[in-house]
Amino acid sequence: GAQTEAMLRDDHPSATLSLIQCGTEHAEIPAAARRLLEDHPHVTGLLVYDDLIAAWLIGELKRLGKRVPDDLSVIAFNSFTDVRASLAARPQLTCMELRYNRIAELAMALFVRILQGKAPARKREVTVRKLIERQSTGPAPG
Repeated sequence: GAQTEAMLRDDHPSATLSLIQCGTEHAEIPAAARRLLEDHPHVTGLLVYDDLIAAWLIGELKRLGKRVPDDLSVIAFNSFTDVRASLAARPQLTCMELRYNRIAELAMALFVRILQGKAPARKREVTVRKLIERQSTGPAPG
């Protein structure tokens, strides 16, 4: 939301943030891709909600004459490592490994402590995230 946009502006002043809604259906991707390219003609990278939307978007970008990663790099954010969509996409998707199993373990441990009436030891838990680089990203143009 607004906080993410402000952080992006501060850390990367030349970056733009454009949102393709999560839950976007396959039939909506062509219009979303055209709108993205019209609104941000100089965009060089996309961080996409999940593997499936990223794979659909890559296909549509190709139909619109864009090359991935030569013209645009694509990263799937809400992703599991080595899921079929990441590996099956051409080019294969770069994605974030968010370690959902570890997140679920920490959430359950916190929930059990709350049920037992014990205050949680920590207010925040941190899990390791990792960028899995594949062919959908390339060097920045220029």
